[in-house]
Amino acid sequence: MLRQLQGSLLGNRASNQNAGQGYGGRWHPILAEDVQVDGAHVIKAHDHACTQLLVTSQTIQIKTAQFTRLVPAGTATWIPAGMSHGIIANQSIRYTSLFIDSAIASMLWQHSLCIQSSTLLRSAMQRAAEFGEHYRSDSAESRLFQVILDELKRLPVDHFNLPLPTQPRLKQVCENLLQSQPTDIALTDVARLSCMSVRSVQRHFQSETGLAFQQWRQHWQVIRALEALHAGQTIKQTAAYLGYGSSSAFISMFKRVIGVTPGRYLQVMH
Repeated sequence: MLRQLQGSLLGNRASNQNAGQGYGGRWHPILAEDVQVDGAHVIKAHDHACTQLLVTSQTIQIKTAQFTRLVPAGTATWIPAGMSHGIIANQSIRYTSLFIDSAIASMLWQHSLCIQSSTLLRSAMQRAAEFGEHYRSDSAESRLFQVILDELKRLPVDHFNLPLPTQPRLKQVCENLLQSQPTDIALTDVARLSCMSVRSVQRHFQSETGLAFQQWRQHWQVIRALEALHAGQTIKQTAAYLGYGSSSAFISMFKRVIGVTPGRYLQVMH
């Protein structure tokens, strides 16, 4: 059973108008937080008064009024100030967050998106979370936050998170599929399980996710592949897990979807 958690679990220090009060009561435009939540859980819908950059140790599902998105481990999610969002996780998760004052955040991005994180970004955020609220504006700690912002500017936007359709029956079928092994589910299977025609399923996928069903299924496979690769599985093991008969067929699909091979993608992430 998924535990229900309050949204205030994340961003306790960022609940005020600005990112936070720092050393000697001074205002800091950026704060970091590192939280471990054990076991499967749900974080109820909540929002923050400042922008949140969220990186997780495992894949999560983020729900907002605008979208439902599956975000792979290690991918950074940019959540603008005031955007209500909830999280579903099927396992223990380490949440590493950066809370950024809107004046600074607006110079980066003004809408929600995902970013390919790097080892430098993740490590720097985890280190910055150790500072708490008490650091000087002219200190090594504040300079680390500048390093984080500089690293963010150079990282590519990641288009390979997975949006879900909004049609209720179809969305439920897709959410159930996401909990299973990513075998080659046919469009006709999804139509049958949704009690819809194949044409209706195709129309909903295209209009509600921006992807044809075949593309959506491949994006799902890529996210599962990234999970396996991050966990230390080889390309050959990952290909077998996804049901591919050969590593070359898997690599070809991965490159067609993302534009680079699995090995190259992991190099960027590290």
